[in-house]
Formats: sequence, C-alpha cells, structure tokens
Amino acid sequence: MDVVAVSAFNDWPKPGTVSLMWFRNDGRQNFELRVLATAPTHLLALAAGDFSGSGKPALISAAFHAYPPYDRFSRLQLWEQRDQP
Repeated sequence: MDVVAVSAFNDWPKPGTVSLMWFRNDGRQNFELRVLATAPTHLLALAAGDFSGSGKPALISAAFHAYPPYDRFSRLQLWEQRDQP
C-alpha cells in the first residue's frame, strides 16, 4: 500500500515547499518520495476514493489558511490522475 500525505504547517514563503506528497511502496516496504504539489498550501485533510465514478482513484484535499501566505490557496481541491500519453 502506498502513502499520500499533506502538509499544513510548513515554511510556505520558501519556494518549492511541498504540500502534497506520495510515498510509493515498491512492495517490500521501501518507500520512494514523489512530490505531487507545492500549491495549494496549508492542506489539513486528505481523502481518497472514486469521486467521479470513473473507476479510478482520486484525492480530495481540504485546507485552512489561518496565516500567510495567502497567494496559493484552495479550500477544497480535487486531484485526479492524468492519462499518460
């Protein structure tokens, strides 16, 4: 099983600070970090499921922006997998 995590309290003014990350499991409990997003920031909650009925898993994140910066925010965000060319 893989792990996906969000970050609420981070060094947001620093460019490239990660807000959404995926730890890909190789099947032997060795996890490879993959950065999925640096915005939006202040992510507090994350849920996974088939929200569109497509049969593909997606993620929904929720954020709360109580402190700066206020330039990269989204209260709710749907994250869907892009089809590979």
